[in-house]
Amino acid sequence: MSMNFQILDIVQQLWHDLQLNFKNGPAGQFLARIQIPEIGDIHLPAINFDYSPDRPLVALFTLLVVFVIGFLLPAHFNAHIPPLWKLLRKVFDRIVEKADNFSRTAGALFFRGGLILTLIIVFILLIYIIFWLSQGFFPAYRQLIEGFGLLLCIAGPQSARLLLARDPDFGFLQKATRVHLSKLDESGRIRLSIYWLSTQFARCVLLPVFGYLLLDLMGAFLCSALGWLVWRIGRDNPPYTIAAVPIFFERITGTIPHIILTLLLIFSSLIVSRVSVIRAIGGLAAGKRGASYGEGGMPLTIMAYANNTVLGGPMIGPSGAPRRTAWIGPKNASAQGNLNHLRQAAMMIFIAWLGLIGLLAAATML
Repeated sequence: MSMNFQILDIVQQLWHDLQLNFKNGPAGQFLARIQIPEIGDIHLPAINFDYSPDRPLVALFTLLVVFVIGFLLPAHFNAHIPPLWKLLRKVFDRIVEKADNFSRTAGALFFRGGLILTLIIVFILLIYIIFWLSQGFFPAYRQLIEGFGLLLCIAGPQSARLLLARDPDFGFLQKATRVHLSKLDESGRIRLSIYWLSTQFARCVLLPVFGYLLLDLMGAFLCSALGWLVWRIGRDNPPYTIAAVPIFFERITGTIPHIILTLLLIFSSLIVSRVSVIRAIGGLAAGKRGASYGEGGMPLTIMAYANNTVLGGPMIGPSGAPRRTAWIGPKNASAQGNLNHLRQAAMMIFIAWLGLIGLLAAATML
């Protein structure tokens, strides 16, 4: 008998023993109504990471659900980060906090970053096994289970909706970006908001969807976990910190999503008023005036050039450590951003959402 069937046999026996122990009470009568499938009736899905034509359809419906929920949720619901990030924060927050010590050598920090990433991968593997077993118990709901798993990795457009308000409340940025807002003026908060809109869509939407399309739920969970670890450390472009190892792997997985987001933002600059598609295309040749991958990459550069503003600048992280990000944008533009720049950037993200949904809808027809 295979290891899978041995595990299921033990689970089934424990369930029957539990029913017998409570047989004469109300609990036993309730448990008797819940039928665990016999082992012969359980067909565990093969762990196969080959591309499946069902995945674009699952991703499409999941994105539609997340989009509607994120658009309708009130502000006090913290929907700016995915549910999986919240779970990882509960489990690994203290470990990351203890390991992130500036007094250690670069080699020690690299080792700690790699060790934490390994622990997170093991944890993600356990979560994936739970979903895999669920598909075996309930094969008729396989796509629904996959959609729920992908939903855990995605955050909706609540941030963009709140920042589109006439008098936007920047309060959520403190937790969302892990930057001290008290050290920033209004222009600094606007620059930070645009940075968050771009990186959130890349890490909390495109990256897990791309991972799911390639490697099933395992890919979505791993890509989302990489994004969480870099976000939790709070320094996206570190020379010698524990973020160096996870951001190296995130750069590998995130290159294609960044290219897709860049194209979506250029497309959105054709639609949003007071945004120049010519300047957006010019951002492709920004050179040293553009953002590195850890600072937001080409998508953030396109946002800066399309809106003719300068983004980036110094910030203070959650631990009090400075975050020195380069100034990004056209040479003659100003860093004194205003609310019009913010609303234009939020509208570009909304159009990017719709563009991604349209791409997935087209993929389902292939």
